[in-house]
Amino acid sequence: MKLFFLLLVCLVIGPTIAQNSTGYVPLSDDEYDDIPVPFMSSNHLKNLPTKYILSEDYFPAAGNQGDIGSCTTWATGYAVGSFYNAVKNKTGKPDSPDKIMSPAFIYHNIRTCHCGPTCGTSIAYALNLFRDQGLITMAELPFDMTCQSPAQEDLQKSSTLRIKDYNKIRDKLNFNEYKRYLSNDVPIITGTSLGSGFTS
Repeated sequence: MKLFFLLLVCLVIGPTIAQNSTGYVPLSDDEYDDIPVPFMSSNHLKNLPTKYILSEDYFPAAGNQGDIGSCTTWATGYAVGSFYNAVKNKTGKPDSPDKIMSPAFIYHNIRTCHCGPTCGTSIAYALNLFRDQGLITMAELPFDMTCQSPAQEDLQKSSTLRIKDYNKIRDKLNFNEYKRYLSNDVPIITGTSLGSGFTS
């Protein structure tokens, strides 16, 4: 498995339709346009695999956000943050609270509304926190299904587990871009709206 993590590049695909109860809040067109695109050499698009799967050994088991609009922070912190920590610090599979990053830490730091099912957040804002303040583990701040606000001192913690920056997909319809990043073990974070049949 090839690992290129001197710089973790998280890619954001958006904006999409409207916020739904899962908690994804798309950026405005202007905000999305401000996210830089990575340099792409044509050489990187040669000999791409027809399929590639990021190893499950670096991801935690699926979690439960309950009735809180925190899907963005579960994707960026719990999933990608734990993946990044496992690879960067060689901690092994994220299978315990001290190896899994806290979605509550991101959610309560960046939300601008009352905690609950209709209070969502933006992928870019979550990644900004990952870059500027870092992430802490579930052992330090567990996810509370009751929406209890964490202590201020917990939210003000900082960490050395940080990404240098993140980029967006240059051309959302060019699937070779997706293949290029995934085949180099770079996760892609996407946001989308779900139809009413998703939970039925």
